[in-house]
Formats: sequence, structure tokens, C-alpha cells
Amino acid sequence: MSVPSEVVEYLDSRFPQAKKDENFKLSSGDAPAAAYLLRLLEGLPSEIVTLKGEALAEFGESIESLRFTIDAWSTGDSNRILQKLPGRGGINPLTFLRKHLANLPDSVVLPHTIELAFIPDRQLRDGLRLDIGAANRSFGAADWKGCTVVSGSVVEALLLWTLDDREAQNPGQVDTAVKTLFASGHFTKLPPTNRNFWNLSQLIEVSHHLEIIKDNTAAQCRIAKEFRNLIHPGKVVRLAESCNRGTALSALAAIEHVSKDLS
Repeated sequence: MSVPSEVVEYLDSRFPQAKKDENFKLSSGDAPAAAYLLRLLEGLPSEIVTLKGEALAEFGESIESLRFTIDAWSTGDSNRILQKLPGRGGINPLTFLRKHLANLPDSVVLPHTIELAFIPDRQLRDGLRLDIGAANRSFGAADWKGCTVVSGSVVEALLLWTLDDREAQNPGQVDTAVKTLFASGHFTKLPPTNRNFWNLSQLIEVSHHLEIIKDNTAAQCRIAKEFRNLIHPGKVVRLAESCNRGTALSALAAIEHVSKDLS
């Protein structure tokens, strides 16, 4: 999986002429770099390519022109060059590619992403939805660690938000819950006064004690918490575990459970 800015960076590094809109050509000697460029282009998530109309046509034709040229080189046609995109004003396909890639975002909120309408802060809501989208894309690309880590961070952010919101509406309630959990032995030591420094376990237990999240949600979050701990190399070695499809699914499930309870 790649993102537009990554492809632009590679283009500027290997084919700087594309940025200047100069008349240039690619020959068979450029095959390795051109093939890697094509691989990056094919790795772009389809939902990120939001081009329409003529821009989409230029982008699509440029990719196909690059692909046809690489195929020709691979079959022994060393005389084939990539110079102009037919019918497009004599401009090199790579110039079109760079122009349109530079206008694309590296991430977008997918239509089916959880709305999180219960969060009034639009900036926070949109940021979390972007993270959820990134986690889902990581899952689709079999990036189990990326999905597990990002999903865990979303769960943390959701629980932190809801505890801050509860404290704003009912001052002292969160602090009372913390003291109760400490007195009962659920916490071996008191969490930091600043909730921004709480770990996921503390966020889960206080949210559960206040009945903000249900029993099954707390259980799912505890599973996600253990997997999120795997981002620390020492933890992986000690447990002889690593992130996998199961950890990613569990972390994504925790997001779904928490979001449902907070809605």
C-alpha cells in the first residue's frame, strides 16, 4: 500500500523532469525505476484517487501508457520510448501523474466508516475517523501490526474523550471511580492526575466502573489492550507473540464495541 505523497517523492527523486513539465523521454534503461513507479501507483488505495472527468482520464491514460511501455521493454522491445501521451498536447505521462498525485490526499474518510456523531468536536471526530479508515486499510493490506496499533490508539482516544466528557458533566465522578477501584484492589497504584497520561487499562477499567461501556465491551477492550502491548519489542520477545490477523480483528472489534456503547 502506498500514498500519493510517497509516489510524488519518488517521482521527484528519479524523474525530476516530470515536475518541470519538460519535454523528456524514458528509454529501456529506465525500466527498473519505471517498474517500481508503476508498483507504487498500483498500491494506491482506490478510495484515495478522487479525480474526476478530464483529470481522471489523464491520470488513467498515463498509468496505462507507462504499463504498456514497461511491458514492451520486458518482451525485448528496447527501442520503445515513453515520451508523449497521445492526444494530450505532447506531454509526458509522468508529468500528468505528478500533477494529479500532488493534488490527492494521503487519507480520506470512507463512506462506511463509523460516524462517531456523539463527538461534537468536528476536528477530533474527523481525525479519529481518518485513523479508523487507516486501520481498515491496513487490515485490507494484511498490515496486522499497523491495524492493531492504530485501532488500539483509537480505542484509547474514545475512552479518554468519554471520561473527559463525563467529568465535565459530573465533576468529581471520575476521581471517585478511580479511588474506588484503587481501594478495591483493581488498581495497584493510583493513575496520574492528568488523564492524558493514563494507559489503556486504566481508561478501560474506569469507563467500565462508571458503566459507560458494557461488560462485553470491556472484555473486548482488555483483549485489544494485551495486543497493543505487543508494539513494545521486549513484550513480543517475552510472550513469543506477534501481531497477526487475529490481533487486528480484535482491535477493530474493540472500536466497534466502544463506539456502539458511546452512541
